[in-house]
Amino acid sequence: MTGEDPVTASENAARRMFPPVFSATLTTVIAFFGLTAIGAVQWFEARGVGSFAPFSTNPAALSNNDKSYSYGAGVRVGYLGNLSPYFSVGASYQTKIWMSKFDDYAGLFAEQGGFDIPANWVIGIAIKPTENLDIVLDVQQELYGDIPSIANPLLPALGACGMGDSSSCLGADQGSGFGWRDMTTVKAGEEWSVVGEVRGKPMTIQLKLDGFVLSGYRVLVPSDKDEADVVWRLDMMEELGVRHHI
Repeated sequence: MTGEDPVTASENAARRMFPPVFSATLTTVIAFFGLTAIGAVQWFEARGVGSFAPFSTNPAALSNNDKSYSYGAGVRVGYLGNLSPYFSVGASYQTKIWMSKFDDYAGLFAEQGGFDIPANWVIGIAIKPTENLDIVLDVQQELYGDIPSIANPLLPALGACGMGDSSSCLGADQGSGFGWRDMTTVKAGEEWSVVGEVRGKPMTIQLKLDGFVLSGYRVLVPSDKDEADVVWRLDMMEELGVRHHI
């Protein structure tokens, strides 16, 4: 198989989005509301999976069909409120991005080549107990379960297809997917600001603790256009030789 695998293609599509078609914002003293239209394009190519032809509703649209492109659109809405000098909250929701079908792979993906980009939401709070300290907490969920090509189980469907149930074959509405469930991520961190002078020049350094990763960032101003903002980064678990997932 060449190109991106379907799951990577779906996730990376968000990073290849076109600029917003339109945006509208409403700003007050304490809150910000945003609405953005999103355009997306994704592509996929598969080779060497022709052996699954007996399990496909459309063997001619299963493998070795070069790149197939898909286009679509969705909406993102967001809110940021500074409820007090010490507390703020933010939230956003992105609808499912409704994509056109991969017609050249209609015999591989469920719903005759369907592969929409999942909806997601995130909500976060920030607490500022002192002028130089911020404590943040984010909760995010990716709604993979709403996309049949991602959420449908793999083996039970293929087994049912082999027993003569064509509604479970590759490319059918109930055809095999990757068995992914909705994924929820919780992240917490702290950020400190350190203000001082270096060689007589004012400088602000922000120290950020994100899980087990401690990073230092220099707050840049327009006169620092040739300077780097990242001072250093330390993954404490990596230093201990331990792998971790956040």
